Amino acid sequence: MYIPIIAIDITGYIYLGLSLLYRLPQIYKLHKTKKGEDISLFMIIVQNLSYIALIMYGIFRSDTIIIISTAISIVQNIYIIALRHYYKVCSPIMPV
Repeated sequence: MYIPIIAIDITGYIYLGLSLLYRLPQIYKLHKTKKGEDISLFMIIVQNLSYIALIMYGIFRSDTIIIISTAISIVQNIYIIALRHYYKVCSPIMPV
C-alpha cells in the first residue's frame, strides 16, 4: 500500500505536537500544588528508558521527528523529576 510522503510527515508532526502537549498538565499541576509525591518515579524512569530506545530507533531510521520529539519528552520528564525532588526536599514542614 502506497502512502504519500506528505501524509507520513503530517502524521509525524501530529505525533510531535501531541507528545509535547500531554505532559504540560502534569508540569502545571506540580507548579500549582507544589507537591510531587504522587508522581511515580519508577514510571518516569521506565518511560525514559523506553524513550532512549525510541531515540535509538529514530537514529537507526534517520527519523528526525522521532528523535526530536522523544528528546524533548525526556527533557520534560527530567524537569518533572527535578520538580518532584525540589518540592519534596524544599517544601515547608506543616505542623500537625
